[in-house]
Amino acid sequence: MKDGPVAYAYAKDKNAVYFEGVLIENADPITFVAVSEKSGAWQHPYGKDTHNVYFKNMSIKGADPKTFEVLWWYIYEGCGADRYAKDSQHVFYEDSPVVGADPVSFKALDSRYGKDKNGFWSKQFFRPDITKDPECNYG
Repeated sequence: MKDGPVAYAYAKDKNAVYFEGVLIENADPITFVAVSEKSGAWQHPYGKDTHNVYFKNMSIKGADPKTFEVLWWYIYEGCGADRYAKDSQHVFYEDSPVVGADPVSFKALDSRYGKDKNGFWSKQFFRPDITKDPECNYG
């Protein structure tokens, strides 16, 4: 974990891993790492060890730690995406699979919307009614 603005707090000691002070069951403190934005200035709510991927303190069933990545997209203050992630076989919204989404073409648009070769998604739901990139509006 690096210096700088951190919105989520993972911690570990020789015996366990914690998210915001809550024990993460079965996390391996030896191999656990917080998944950080590429510059290291921002920590996502995702972490992983050799065997599992975690969203906050929950294990993500079926996620592959070797190919897991956060789909980070940021346009301006208050309108970034860190809730979508993928591995080689799946797309995830937080700790839930986005069933039917294509991991090869999937892109995060903001923290609620994504798109792939099939169309648009809102959180983990396919949205055929959306036909153009939704505008970020957190007002």
